[in-house]
Amino acid sequence: MSTVLIDENQDVWVCGFNVYGGLGLGHNNDIYIFTKIPDFKAISVSCGGYHTVFITENYDVYVCGYNFYGQLGLGNRENVDIPTKIPNFKAISASCGTNCTIFITENYDVYVCGYNRYNQLGLGHDINVNTLTKIPDFKAILAYCGNFHTVFITEDYDVYVCGYNKDGQLGLGNFYDVDKPTKIIDFKAISVSCGDFHTVFITENYDVYVCGYNKGGQLGLNHIENVYTLTKIPNFKAVSVLCKNNSTIFINKNEGVYVCGYNKDSRLGLGHEEDVNTPTKIPDFNFKPLQKRRFSNTKSARNI
Repeated sequence: MSTVLIDENQDVWVCGFNVYGGLGLGHNNDIYIFTKIPDFKAISVSCGGYHTVFITENYDVYVCGYNFYGQLGLGNRENVDIPTKIPNFKAISASCGTNCTIFITENYDVYVCGYNRYNQLGLGHDINVNTLTKIPDFKAILAYCGNFHTVFITEDYDVYVCGYNKDGQLGLGNFYDVDKPTKIIDFKAISVSCGDFHTVFITENYDVYVCGYNKGGQLGLNHIENVYTLTKIPNFKAVSVLCKNNSTIFINKNEGVYVCGYNKDSRLGLGHEEDVNTPTKIPDFNFKPLQKRRFSNTKSARNI
């Protein structure tokens, strides 16, 4: 419902829904054209349901927007309409769920805050948290949030999951929620993306494994049944993936763009509105992702 872009000069441009101040412009009016946040720069951004988290050049963290569940990590539940610095805290990455936020620091510690009804914060309880709280005895180089579930990749590319699992999105072979980061046995991945209730992994050799909700065909398995165990998309490889709501976008090594899933309003870009349950190439369209920023002196999940 809103869009946030960072340009090559690290300026931040925003537009869209702004009732809770998530655009960081100092007011709550919706914005219909891209508008620059004045006197503010960032190198990365993550957007939740109605909140936004920025990381700056020196790894300071700024937040704005909806804060009813404490997802801004400021120690209160008050909404904020301008980018507000979290004091005495730095992070190299952030991922926002619908109403929660996960941070990873330079030494791979994981800090969490916000909505926790489904244990997506990985703290061993389901109480909401409005101050940054460290997951004890756990480190990760990458975190990605779905609606109510979280996936972590460690320095050894092991995969840990927690949170809501009624649709099998944790890939554990069952539908039970998990309240602490739990390892998926005998599986490694170099990247991951989560939709609302589905999860897509890319492995070392660019195979694609999927699990979770599939009623729109977003898992790309040529059917629309939910999947509770990690399942490989046959005869398909990708170097990058992005899940959004109930749709999935892949980029292959030749920069071809493939899509599957829910397709109302032609959101898959295929020229029609029918759902698609196998990865389908957008014709006459290639996309070369910009090189992701590498953080000095840190290891990150594989940059493709």
